[in-house]
Amino acid sequence: MFSWFWGEKKEGSLAGSARETSSLSQDINNALETVDGLIVKRIQLLQKAHNALKDAKEHKKNGDNVKALSCMKQKQMYESQANVYEGMIANMERTSMALDSTATSAQVAKTMKSGTVQMKNLMKEVNIDEIDTIADDLDDSIQEATTMGNALARPFGITDPEEDEAIMKQMAEWDTKEEEDNDIKLPDLPKGKEEISQIKIQTK
Repeated sequence: MFSWFWGEKKEGSLAGSARETSSLSQDINNALETVDGLIVKRIQLLQKAHNALKDAKEHKKNGDNVKALSCMKQKQMYESQANVYEGMIANMERTSMALDSTATSAQVAKTMKSGTVQMKNLMKEVNIDEIDTIADDLDDSIQEATTMGNALARPFGITDPEEDEAIMKQMAEWDTKEEEDNDIKLPDLPKGKEEISQIKIQTK
């Protein structure tokens, strides 16, 4: 989408980059899947160690020390292997994060390098001495457009000064006529069409 800025890529370079990205993504996914598998195995071993401890306590309660000792040895074996898996999980997680971080840094570096080259190429097409002239012309155009917009936005046909003055005078008399307006009596609601024409507002 931004080929105008970043420039067109060669097919060979694009294909190579796609293969590298695909391979890197696969490596990261494999590492994460390995971690998930190790976590499951560790949980299973811890569960077995817990069951072995329960069995050992049960045999000890029944006075069978031989079976109790055997169960405790199994418990230790399960816990030992679970600790091994725990170390593997930590190492795989660190490896996965380091791989992802390195890949991201490399991609950012490539993008920044490509962007710098394109910016330099674009700047070669711009005459620095013309920038001030372009800016002044743009400012003048904006001011002219603003003036035109204001002119088109002002009201038309209702700017008669004499009419405005008469309205303002009428509004100034509202306070003096407020009491008189309060004395107006309205007739009762008419009951038929004949009464409507006979209604008149009466004042004191």
